[in-house]
Amino acid sequence: MNYLKLLKRVFKHPKQYPMLRTAKLRYVFLHLLILSCILATTPMSTYKYGIDMLKSISNDKNAIPEFNIVSNELKLDNINTQKNNEYKNQINYINKNILFIEANDNETIEAISYLKPDITFSKHNIYLSESVKIPYSNLPMITDKKSLIQMIDIFSKSSFFYLALIYLILVMIQMVSIIFKTIFITSIAYVFAIIMHRKFKYMNTLKISTFLLTIPTFIMFLGNISLNPLFIVLSWCIIVMLMSLLIYYLPKAKPIHK
Repeated sequence: MNYLKLLKRVFKHPKQYPMLRTAKLRYVFLHLLILSCILATTPMSTYKYGIDMLKSISNDKNAIPEFNIVSNELKLDNINTQKNNEYKNQINYINKNILFIEANDNETIEAISYLKPDITFSKHNIYLSESVKIPYSNLPMITDKKSLIQMIDIFSKSSFFYLALIYLILVMIQMVSIIFKTIFITSIAYVFAIIMHRKFKYMNTLKISTFLLTIPTFIMFLGNISLNPLFIVLSWCIIVMLMSLLIYYLPKAKPIHK
């Protein structure tokens, strides 16, 4: 049975689910890879956006203020504080797209919401637009102006290589996560299958579980895009429902006569 036929069974009547056990291992790993690539897309877009923002600073490198990151906290050195005509507080900025601000978190969020810069270097984090916050602890290579410029130059010259490397790492992380999730739900299903006196071969059900994660994975992908945690809850509810249907349609085990 080829991969597409196996995939179609996921969207058919649940009584077809046990037939997924016939899947060859190469199709199981192919499906794992596809699901991992899907889930890695959302964080990858964030990293791409961040690299694009860093590259945009390359035209204003001389305007970057002197700063240091000490204990994961921004320290600006002898910065010329400017006052934006449309904003009540004083801010430190290069241009309308790039903001340096040494203020408390509430004032920083207020400034970002009002001024809408593409990238903000705040006291404790780097903000990409308004939606993504990256703590300085996640970027240990940035310690001062010199290291920031070096990183900008590196990413500007080899952005495709680094994006490909980041995507590969993200896919590997997602694959490990999916494998552990599959083992977890299969182990739980194994217990219930015994209770309900169903024929249950662990390795076969691992194959089936991998394919049954298709719909929940797409729902989780939508949740990552919309940043709505309800999608994650919904994906787990669907996993429980699909595994319950699988157990129900597994053949009954023959009674053991003593």
